[in-house]
Amino acid sequence: MDFRKALEMLINAYCQENGSNTPDFILASYLTNCLMAYDTAVNAREKWHSGKALAPLKIWTCKIGEVVDVPHGADGPMRDAVERAYMEITGKRPEFCFSGWGGELTQVERDVVNDQVQNVISIHGP
Repeated sequence: MDFRKALEMLINAYCQENGSNTPDFILASYLTNCLMAYDTAVNAREKWHSGKALAPLKIWTCKIGEVVDVPHGADGPMRDAVERAYMEITGKRPEFCFSGWGGELTQVERDVVNDQVQNVISIHGP
């Protein structure tokens, strides 16, 4: 379970969505984004105080979906497969590898997926 999903469950357990009548998953996403924005602000503050930027990490990402009927614990073997492929390609072990459920697509990614679905439907029929 990832942080956003755990936060969603906590919000729901304490009925914190009732005050704004906003679904728990929307509140969890909002609060997760607030934390990311805070991280950005802290990095900007550090850059301002030190006069130099914190070194950005080079990150490769992969999003797989739509996820259906994946058994509990399946993220471990999938993450291991990605790590093995990375080592085969680069000859180096990754410094870290994270995975988790509940990822989201950007609007551009959603547009690409929706366009592909429409192309498949137009070729093969509904």
